[in-house]
Amino acid sequence: MSSSLDRNHRALRIASAVLAVLMISVVVANVLWPGPPPPAVNQPRMPPSQSPFPTFVPGPVLHAARIDADANLSMRLLMTSLQGIVNRAAVELYLDVPAGVAGNTSQMLSYLGARYNVTYGVMSAQAAIDAYVRRAAGVVVYDPSRPESIDVGTVLAAQQDAVLAGPELAGWLFNRYALPTLFDYAKRPDWTSLDAVGAYDRALRELYPHAYPYLLAILP
Repeated sequence: MSSSLDRNHRALRIASAVLAVLMISVVVANVLWPGPPPPAVNQPRMPPSQSPFPTFVPGPVLHAARIDADANLSMRLLMTSLQGIVNRAAVELYLDVPAGVAGNTSQMLSYLGARYNVTYGVMSAQAAIDAYVRRAAGVVVYDPSRPESIDVGTVLAAQQDAVLAGPELAGWLFNRYALPTLFDYAKRPDWTSLDAVGAYDRALRELYPHAYPYLLAILP
């Protein structure tokens, strides 16, 4: 009789222990794996048959502007942003940049001529600035001591129809072409008070929603 009671008590203890382990396991599982994540908000997607690259109509004449091999960063950014403004309406400006700076653009230009019968005229960077820079609404000035200001300035310049340049060219552009400074990163404490991560975070919040949604680009 007593041995039967002992076996029953032992069975109850084992059952209680197993039940306790199961309950603890359920709690731990709910903490570590709280279930499937909520479904993501449906984001608009571009149709597979549609190219993410915008299409531009050709201009009356294509000008290939030769960039000097010793051109500094400010000049290269000025010319790149100017090319973007000019070619929005019609493709008229091609930057022929020395090999090693942004790939072999001269070879690409020759390929376009041979393959697609593209004709072009050659001009200097200065001549291109004289011909086209007044199409810009002004200048966005980056801070050479803050590399992130180039990225922020690129987006701002695109959205404000401006060219991007360093402070040494901003004054020259105003004196020679009467281009006003629309934004100067170094003179904006609301931006300079942010570190690089903070600047990118703000740009993603405030500038990215107004940008072209299908394509990201990196300046050389």
